Amino acid sequence: MRGISTGNMRAAVSSLVGEEAARGLSPNVVGRLKRDWHREYLSWQGRALDDDWVYLWADGIHSGLRGDGGRLCVLVVIGVNARGEKHFLAIEDGVRESAQSWREVLSGLRDRGLKKPPKLAVGDGALGFWSALSEVYPKAAGCLGRDREELLAFYDFPARHWTHLRTTNVIESAFATIRHRSSRAKGCVTRTTMLSMIYKMGTGAEQSWKRLRGFEQLGQVIEGVRFRDGEEVINENSR
Repeated sequence: MRGISTGNMRAAVSSLVGEEAARGLSPNVVGRLKRDWHREYLSWQGRALDDDWVYLWADGIHSGLRGDGGRLCVLVVIGVNARGEKHFLAIEDGVRESAQSWREVLSGLRDRGLKKPPKLAVGDGALGFWSALSEVYPKAAGCLGRDREELLAFYDFPARHWTHLRTTNVIESAFATIRHRSSRAKGCVTRTTMLSMIYKMGTGAEQSWKRLRGFEQLGQVIEGVRFRDGEEVINENSR
C-alpha cells in the first residue's frame, strides 16, 4: 500500500526492521492481503447509500499505474451528506470521456439507494459524465442550466460552499497522495490490483477528511431554500 511492489517487499522491510521481522511480509503474505482487500472492495462496492447526498464531485483519474492497454483510468465519485461528511461513493475503472462508463457508475449508485439526484454535481467539461447524468437523473441536469450557465451554477448555493464547488479539487487533492505512492509501482498491474490498492489508499485517506465548510447550511439546500449570489433569498420579490 505504501508504494513497494510485492517482489521488493521483503528486501525493503528487511533493511528497516531486520530479516526476522520481514518473514511475516513475504510476497505470499502480501498476495493474500491483496486478495483480502479485493473482497473488502467488492463488499464496499455493494453497500447501501441511505444518506441524503447533497453535492457530488466526479472525475476520471489516470492513476499512474499501467495495465495491458496503457495507463489505467479510475472513475471516482465523492459525495457530501447532510452532516457535511465527504465520502467516496464510487471507485470504478472505465474511460474518462465515455458516457457509457459514467452511465454504469451512476446507475450503480442509483441502484444502491441514491434515488434522489444531488442538488449540484461538479465535474470538468471533458467528461462523458454530463451526458450520463442527464440520462440517469434528468432533473439534476436540468437544474444546472435553469438560471445560469453550468460554470456559474455554484452561485446559487451558499457562499461558504463555493470553495468546494468551483472545481473538482476535492477529488484531485485526494488522489495526489495516491498518485505519489502508486508511481513507485513500476510494473504492470491487473485491474483487480489497481482497484483494490486505490480503494484501500482512498478509504484510508478518507478517515482524515474534514467536514464541508459551512455544513450547517446543507439542511437548507436539501429543503430547497433558494440562494442568489451565495446569500439566502428571504423575499423572492426583493432584489
